Amino acid sequence: MPVAKPDRQWIQAGMDAAKKAGTILENANDNMRDTRRMEEHGRETKIWADEMLHQELTTTLALTHLPVYSEEGDTRSPQQDEWCWVIDPLDGSANFQRGFSLCASSIALCHGMHPIAGFIYDAHTRTVIAGGQTIEHEAQLQCANTATLNRAILCTGIPARLQWSQDNVQLFSNMFRSFYKIRMLGSAVQALLHVAMGKADVYFEQNIMFWDVAGAWAIAQAAGAQIISKPGTRAGSLAVLAATDALLPQAQTVLQIEPKPHVS
Repeated sequence: MPVAKPDRQWIQAGMDAAKKAGTILENANDNMRDTRRMEEHGRETKIWADEMLHQELTTTLALTHLPVYSEEGDTRSPQQDEWCWVIDPLDGSANFQRGFSLCASSIALCHGMHPIAGFIYDAHTRTVIAGGQTIEHEAQLQCANTATLNRAILCTGIPARLQWSQDNVQLFSNMFRSFYKIRMLGSAVQALLHVAMGKADVYFEQNIMFWDVAGAWAIAQAAGAQIISKPGTRAGSLAVLAATDALLPQAQTVLQIEPKPHVS
């Protein structure tokens, strides 16, 4: 069942926040790249840019009087039927720290756990990308029409939270044998955007957090991707698969994920 349309002022606030993130990242200094702390046994990097963007984005979005859930702040999951913001101030912090441009600031307007609209500042293209079921002038993005996995590019990643069980080792082996190419971009947001743009065909990641994917989730859906998810093995995490109708059944078989499509 479709949810009620959000207030147009919320849409404008999302755009304003994404533009503010762009201004901050375009004028970043070396101090913003300094490490603030390490998490997940040293595999998760937090830098001062994460904190600065969190403060600026939450201040902008607070004007809507909606709760804001952030990787750098309130990390609870949204409540059912609650309008809220879910943000990842800087997805791809390690990339940004080392000078890779494949990172992004992600803002999602959600109704509970359903991403309705996404507002992304893409640090690679230095543009704001917005999309979702409620945005009238969304970017004209379209998923590719690749029909088989042996010609499909898979974007995936190895989250710091991934458990290296024998089953997961076998899963990655299946990936490399089944897809045409595998790409790891270091940013879940960028991976999903590449699917939305038709540059890649499938996105899959285990034990990823909702804030990592929420903004690009809405954009990819608007571009024609079907997205399914199931709870991950760590508290609050998800296994997420995005693909077109043609590739989804094939990808589900290889990637061993069998939930129902995520319905907004």
